[in-house]
Amino acid sequence: MGRITAYTDTDEKEIQIQIAEIVGLMPLPVQEDAQEAFYAEANGEYAKALEHAGRVLERIPDQDDMRMLRVRCLFDTGDMEQAEKLCEEMLKVLPDDDDPHLFMGLISHARGGYQRAVREFEAIYPPREYYPFYYTSFGDSLEKTGARDRARDMFCQEVRHYEETGRAGSVLMVDGAYQHILDLDTVLHTGLFQEDLASYKNFLKKAEMTPALQKQIGSTIVLLSRLLDRAWFRPDFLDLVAHIDRCEYLATREGTAVLLSAYCALESYLIHEDRRVNALVEGYLAAVQGSLDVTGDAEKEARSRLVSYEWYLCRYYPDHKNEFIYVMNNYPHTWLTAGRFIDMLEYGDPEKIAEEKVDELIPLMAFPVSREKALESLERAYSRALKQEKMPAYLASGNDQYIRGGRKIMPNDPCPCGSGKKYKKCHGRNAR
Repeated sequence: MGRITAYTDTDEKEIQIQIAEIVGLMPLPVQEDAQEAFYAEANGEYAKALEHAGRVLERIPDQDDMRMLRVRCLFDTGDMEQAEKLCEEMLKVLPDDDDPHLFMGLISHARGGYQRAVREFEAIYPPREYYPFYYTSFGDSLEKTGARDRARDMFCQEVRHYEETGRAGSVLMVDGAYQHILDLDTVLHTGLFQEDLASYKNFLKKAEMTPALQKQIGSTIVLLSRLLDRAWFRPDFLDLVAHIDRCEYLATREGTAVLLSAYCALESYLIHEDRRVNALVEGYLAAVQGSLDVTGDAEKEARSRLVSYEWYLCRYYPDHKNEFIYVMNNYPHTWLTAGRFIDMLEYGDPEKIAEEKVDELIPLMAFPVSREKALESLERAYSRALKQEKMPAYLASGNDQYIRGGRKIMPNDPCPCGSGKKYKKCHGRNAR
């Protein structure tokens, strides 16, 4: 199996030859400092490179190779303001050279100046040679300015270069290009998702699964999960997630959570469209998912909602067991978390569990209430839940977990926690 070669893996002898050719054209008194500057840059010792370049420029202020070296080093160290200032000077001196336009594009992209970045990248398109991060930065800038079709073409050129040469500016850069391509394939409905997914699978087969790459793969899954409202896309999404799962690319605790959440996100749309799953059962499943990995005030509210639904199920489950067997058989990933409480009802005493849920709910309510009042509120809320129509399906929250979205809760609506109070006088009291 081939290995992806990064451009940072360039042979040391090749680097020596390149440096010798450039330095050999400079006056003899500055050659030593110039050579040290280039070697320091190649080794990532940017402060040292800037020091030696400065010595050369003290003797020859208009030495363009050293001036561009300073731009590159300032860019690599994150000093974008100074890098931009020097690059502006180089654009005036070398308007027909690629490097000043390239780095002004990279700097503008890094600083959020996407229109300027597009202009600078456009000035050297097509580039005379391959520059790492040129196509991906150009593509991202185009996408940010709304030119999505052309943005996809730039990301594809980055991938094409990798496929033709086996080399990449970095593995993460190529993976990021694939992320954009798959996203744009879906958004633009290009009909090329499966073809590009096959290419991506081949790329992942050759890539070393570092923690950084695993995190980025997870972010791709989260990004694409936001497009599950497109029914035609769901089989493609499942193909991607199942492949990553089978190949154990995310075989970590965090990765397993991302995969489970992705499966649940997909199943939630299917559950919503499944007429055999009513609104109350879907509401319970949503409450379970919405209670995962939340903190602060959101945790208390999510817990209150879940406990309310668990109380409803104490009443509902004994006469509707087949509905839950159906969910278990058809939506196994959702059942992994939602099924635990159902097992408690199956093997325990629903009436006793209901009493315990009342005690659990009272401290979660916005205001102190008696047990009698809490029960009255739950009874009213349960009656409404039985008549409730299905709400919109689960939506990606933008993190690793997924929650179900619905219409906005208005101030005078009943609070979803089941207290019987208006939202503005319960959990919505501190809402902004």
